Amino acid sequence: MPVWSRLMRRTPCIALGLDRVETEKGATRRFRATAHWNVVAVIRNEHSDERRLLGDASGAGQLGVLQVAAAALHGMTIPDLGTVFVAGASNLYIEGLADEAAAPVGLTLAVPFDLAVAPLEGSLNEFLT
Repeated sequence: MPVWSRLMRRTPCIALGLDRVETEKGATRRFRATAHWNVVAVIRNEHSDERRLLGDASGAGQLGVLQVAAAALHGMTIPDLGTVFVAGASNLYIEGLADEAAAPVGLTLAVPFDLAVAPLEGSLNEFLT
């Protein structure tokens, strides 16, 4: 069974995946980077294209899901890591997804963070053992 068919047994479906981590230019003793995440939300509405986009009494549409997700995630603080920024939002095409009633949307999230390098509390020989 294809991956998206398994994930979409129940909709709305929300999937999260790490895209990449980009390090900041200019090395220092702190590791500074931005983690980029992809959030995919899929809704289903079999009635019409318009209802898939705008929603109806049976559920939210693509635009509503996108707006709620962006509002909920943008500016959210993850303790001990950083603040989430919505870097992009789009309608998605999922290869192999043959369900015409499905409407996938995606958000790209950016989370800048930095980690302190642990101080050496011994010799390098101790680290190697």
